[in-house]
Amino acid sequence: MACILILEDDEISARLATRMLKTNGHQVHAVAKSDAAWVKLQESPIDVLLLDTELEGEQGCDVLAGIRADALFRDLSVVVYSSVSRRDIVQRYLGLGVQGILIKPTSAERLNQEVDRVTTKLWRKNLFESEETVQIR
Repeated sequence: MACILILEDDEISARLATRMLKTNGHQVHAVAKSDAAWVKLQESPIDVLLLDTELEGEQGCDVLAGIRADALFRDLSVVVYSSVSRRDIVQRYLGLGVQGILIKPTSAERLNQEVDRVTTKLWRKNLFESEETVQIR
């Protein structure tokens, strides 16, 4: 299963997403501020960042721009999980290379499907051998 970092300043939303993802077997870390997210990214391998748009004192787009500017995290899979669905914001996230956008509220099934989709794509993209050969092993 995937190791997921949730950057969400709303405690209830963070708890709910954590519970939904852990139920599916994922390892989950939740933080409320971008500086804590940076620490967690550097401490342990993260497969997916679940990112809120409106954080206390900062915007998720700005946080993601900083992540994409860092060579170590340029290819990190990011799923935006937000109640904001304005066209200009969605376009900015797409320009920053997000792998998915989910609008709150969403079901546990849909959240886990999205995480599974981006993590499955990730390992297949980095194979040196064919997918069939890896699966046989």
